[in-house]
Amino acid sequence: MKKLTLIVLIVLISCIAFGFSDNLYRQLKRGADNLVGRRYDFSGKVLQWLEGEGFDVYMIYISSYYGYTDQLIRLAVLSEASVEKFIDGDKITIKQAQYNDNYKYITVRGDEYIVPYFIADYKTEGFLTWGSTYGGNQKTETVSPPSKEEEEEEKEEEKKPSVPVPVTRYTPELVLVKGGSFQMGNTRNDAEGRDDEKPVHSVKFTYDYYIGRYEVTFDEYDAYCDEPGASMPDASGWGRGDKPVINVSWEEAIEYCNWLSENELLAKAYDSKGNLLDKNGNKTEDITQVEGYRLPTEAEWEYAARGGHKSRGDYKYSGSNNIDAVSWYKDNSNRETHEVGRKSSNELGLYDMSGNVWEWCQDAYDEEFYDDSPRDDPVNLGDFYYHAVRGGSWRNSAGFSRVPYRFGYHYSDGYNYIGFRIARTK
Repeated sequence: MKKLTLIVLIVLISCIAFGFSDNLYRQLKRGADNLVGRRYDFSGKVLQWLEGEGFDVYMIYISSYYGYTDQLIRLAVLSEASVEKFIDGDKITIKQAQYNDNYKYITVRGDEYIVPYFIADYKTEGFLTWGSTYGGNQKTETVSPPSKEEEEEEKEEEKKPSVPVPVTRYTPELVLVKGGSFQMGNTRNDAEGRDDEKPVHSVKFTYDYYIGRYEVTFDEYDAYCDEPGASMPDASGWGRGDKPVINVSWEEAIEYCNWLSENELLAKAYDSKGNLLDKNGNKTEDITQVEGYRLPTEAEWEYAARGGHKSRGDYKYSGSNNIDAVSWYKDNSNRETHEVGRKSSNELGLYDMSGNVWEWCQDAYDEEFYDDSPRDDPVNLGDFYYHAVRGGSWRNSAGFSRVPYRFGYHYSDGYNYIGFRIARTK
């Protein structure tokens, strides 16, 4: 009898300590369902932690689009005292979060959290991560909440009209590149350098932007090819899957960008002639006004290849002076493409910026563009048949993988050594 009493007492104390009751749990489930018309995974998908006296629940749930989970994260706040109020996304910009195999979520603002599934009091403690096992609610890492200045910026952003944008399984993973200045061109005075890499000049970005962590893969591009009218590119017998898409022209690359934008409820970046469009569908020459997915400008590409705002040095190749560490090129590629992300990344966590395949850029290719290129937010929108490619490829010698190397190809031609990665203005 004493043992039974002791067990009952332990159970009661545990319930009080963790603020948990079956009745409250059912109440919260009803409250959430009634208020938003859906049940947000009170069974499965996430761990749930009811905190302290007052029974405040700070719950991160994972939503699903197109049957693909682990793609959208939001913050929900419920309490026993005010269960009628359902706060969605309270002081947090983690909507549109990107996800990879390392459970790294990257917010729209560019913050990164290593959190597979987590519950926390965001307002007072920041985000909490769970241990390697899901059994206990141990705090393994705390990431500080935004500063007052950042919160003020978020409030200003919230005042602007916005459209909810689902992140789908077709969305290539993006990395934030914060605006800043850098020296563009043959800064190392490499002997392999060409005249079109000069003069070295200062470039300043007045905006932040996103760029693909990887080159667009066949898996990602083939999803677009399932649409009517899209033609599936040949893989040259090397396989598809996570290998970079090849045999895609500049024209086809921007059509993919438009499809991706429409798939995520964003304004298209291009019209039928390849002109840039702003969020209202008007032709623009201001890259900062383009909302949808697009190709990176040459300047954006080179800044990102140099490590962007996280650059640690003037490397010859993207992220290293050792070409074999970061690049698939003529001497190690076995004369074919390789799955993306198999070499080391640069400081921003970008892969294959050197080698594997050349990458289409937004700019028209002009050998003399650097002579009078704008110093702020440069992009060459000239009416040229040739568009710039950067990065070198599996078929080229080491010199082509150098960060400043640039070349051009006809916009309507595709080759088995040219692919692309996407970009987007923040």
